This record gives sequence, C-alpha cells and structure tokens, in this order.
Amino acid sequence: MNIHKKGSQYHISVVLSRENSFNQIKSMYTSLFKLVNELDLVIVYIKTFWGNQISKEDKSNLFSTLYDQKLVKPLIIDVQQTAKTKEAVCGVCLLGIEKQALSEVKEFHTDGGHYIAYQYKDCRYLWGQHEFINAEFMFEQCDYILRTLDFNPTDILRTWFYLNNINKNYITFNNARKKFFYQNKIDYSDKANDLPASTGIEGKSLTGNSVMQLTAMQGKKDLIRKKRIYNKDQNEANGDQYQFSPTFSRAMLTDIPGLRELHISGTASIGKKGETMFTHEGIRQIETTLRYVNYLLKDAGMTPFDICEGTVFMKNKELHNDFVNICNKTKFPHERLIPVITNICRDNLLFEIDAIAIN
Repeated sequence: MNIHKKGSQYHISVVLSRENSFNQIKSMYTSLFKLVNELDLVIVYIKTFWGNQISKEDKSNLFSTLYDQKLVKPLIIDVQQTAKTKEAVCGVCLLGIEKQALSEVKEFHTDGGHYIAYQYKDCRYLWGQHEFINAEFMFEQCDYILRTLDFNPTDILRTWFYLNNINKNYITFNNARKKFFYQNKIDYSDKANDLPASTGIEGKSLTGNSVMQLTAMQGKKDLIRKKRIYNKDQNEANGDQYQFSPTFSRAMLTDIPGLRELHISGTASIGKKGETMFTHEGIRQIETTLRYVNYLLKDAGMTPFDICEGTVFMKNKELHNDFVNICNKTKFPHERLIPVITNICRDNLLFEIDAIAIN
C-alpha cells in the first residue's frame, strides 16, 4: 500500500495481480478501509482496475461499506480491463481528504453519473464520474451538471476517458469532445491555456459502457495560477492536425498557496510530427515515455517522487516486467503507478503512462 500525503489530502494506491484470490483482495480492502477510518478521511473517489476475476456481486460486497460513508457518497470509478490474458495485473487508487478540512459539500446524481463539489484550501473542487454510450449526450449532461454545481466547462483541469472498443470509437468520441469545447469557447489551439489534460484509453464498466472521470477547480483569480505544460519533443494534440483528432494538453499545472498539482496526460512514444516512435519496440517506447514524463515534471518544478497517483497502460504483462526493470535502473518510482493491460489508442503503441503529481 502506497500513501502520498500533502496537507489534508491522501492519495493511496495498491497494486495487485490477477493471481490474487478474492479473499486476498477482500483482506486488502479491509486494511484499506481501516486506514481510512483511522485517519478520519472522506473518500472523494476510489478507482479500480480489474479483469474478469471479480464478479459484480463480489464488487458490490467490497464496496458496501463505502455507501455508508457520512458527509458524501464517494465516486466509484470501476474500470474493467480488456486484456484477454489470464495474467492481467490490476489495482486500486483513491483520494481521501481529512473530514475536518472539507466544507460546502454538494452532490449531483443522474443516470450513470455522480459528481461531488466541495471547498478545500479556499478553492472549490469538483470530481465527477459518468458512464456513457453516446459521448455527445454525455457531454451535454456534463455541461448541465457543471453549471448546476456552479462550475463552468473552462474550470475543467483534467479528464480521463476509458472507451469501450477504442479502435472503433475513438474518432467519433474525439469529434464529440471537440464540439463540446467549441460550444463552450474552450480553445484547443497549441497555446490555449484552458485546454484540459486528458487520458484516452480502452476500458469499460461492468455493464460494458465507456467511463469518464473529470476534475475541475475554481477560486479567486489572484489565488489560483493555472499553467499549461509543454513537452519540447512532442507536438500538441490540437485536434485538427493530429492523428484521430484528439484535443488535450500534455499537462496542466495548478498553483495555490501550499499546494501545487500537476495533471500529466496519457503520455506515449509519439514524436514531434505526431508519429509513433519505435513501432513495436516495447523497451524503446518505455524509455521514451519515461523521458517525456520527466520533461513535464521538470518543467513544472517537480520530480518523479512527487507523483502521488498514476496508471501504466500496456498491451501485455511482459512489458510490465521491462518497465519495472527500467524504473529500477533509472530510479524512477513506479510503486504508485497501477499497471493495466489494455488497448491503447494506436495499434502500434504498446505503452502509455498518466499521473498526478503534487508538491
């Protein structure tokens, strides 16, 4: 169990294996929830990545204690891996905040969606999760919910999209996202400062729907500094001239007194012209991706040891062994990154990382 504490916030992650029995997983959850209670934390979200080794009924039993949490029901972001292999790795991560540090908590529920807004450190935060089949309709609902909770789409810092059958649906999804940005005057050109960081990867809920997670933040203009972070060795995913037309920033940094937070988008071995580098060479792709992540961290005044949560996406488990070996050689802390076996947005991409870093 890996714990990263900053102020009153706790990011806790646990890496598991498909070989873990249900009783072992249940024991891990018991220890995790015991720690949460001892620290008097409110769980804002808990995100799980599994294969098919846990039934829907077993999951409901594992999460049953969460539904009894006072003050707010946590977001449960449950992502099923699409790997066919029996050797899938998996894990769970959560964000917990000391109860006394939270105020003005509001929730919004809709079919497939759950959003939580709260006050923390003189800023208002929003976290949301939404299952969907039709991306355009999901964005319309998201827009309505944001405004109901007194947020604007331009307040969105980061999104995660786990898309069912990404190879088939990615372009349609990206067109819906661009339409949402256009309607809400979110510029997605190379220098636009309100373009959220994002992850787009294959995944689905237990019901087979795609899953969205987002976070947004607002406060006084003289309190929050928001800065888009660039990677000098990659072009920007500005939609119009990028393969599959995605729109996102490489990373987004927010800076408020006592808390600097960097959201690193899904990062892979893609070059300055948008081309996949080292096609089908797993080790070279891993090395390139880690170099890019280090660039983003350095530009934000951070190091890999500031990473509090993240995910390593790969097409097969053997790549995870290569990743761990490379991390050990380069002293890159991989223990907080949950490994997930899944499809990536390009057939010739084998490896991708996303992360949150705090200092």
